[in-house]
Amino acid sequence: MGAVTDSAGPVTYDPVQRPGVSNLFDIMSIFDQAGRTPEMLASSMEGASHKDLKIAAASSVIAGLAGISERYLELIAANGSTYLESAQEEGAAQARSRAANTMNDIRSAIGL
Repeated sequence: MGAVTDSAGPVTYDPVQRPGVSNLFDIMSIFDQAGRTPEMLASSMEGASHKDLKIAAASSVIAGLAGISERYLELIAANGSTYLESAQEEGAAQARSRAANTMNDIRSAIGL
């Protein structure tokens, strides 16, 4: 409910004049199961209040991330936090290695 919108009447999709409201429609569009555009979602919510839009946007995000959330809880239940910690450490080590290689290439290219 803390998303930034504006105080203009019912919600509409207008990225220039109403960037906060339009951003919520953009987010909803990303998670929309039917693949509707932000404009289509705005049309479907014609006359809705800002509160209605914020509730709909939050519901879209929650539903869209449900699979990720469920998988996270499964991993924690099966392996405790150690699995995720080791995956994080492995990812960080890979990122450091790649970054070091990139920096070596950059230093070589600029003659350092």
